[in-house]
Amino acid sequence: MEFTKVQKQISISDFRRNMATYFKRAAKKPVFLSGGHSGEPRVVLGMDLYNKFLEAYEDEQDARELAQLVCEDDGSRVSLGKLKKKYGL
Repeated sequence: MEFTKVQKQISISDFRRNMATYFKRAAKKPVFLSGGHSGEPRVVLGMDLYNKFLEAYEDEQDARELAQLVCEDDGSRVSLGKLKKKYGL
């Protein structure tokens, strides 16, 4: 999955007027809403796209945790029992 920066934001009023169109578009790529009066920008995602983002985030967290384990143990092998004890599993 390729992540890109926000290219175009739509207004809340435009989103309300064309909600069905934007929900359909959100199934394929994120829809970025400008902050408007609330000040906080929002992102609308379809469920499949949300799940892909979440899975990518979880994979990144797993990779960081694995890298931390390797660094902590200088690359030596660690038994599953020792890891479970260390992390309270």
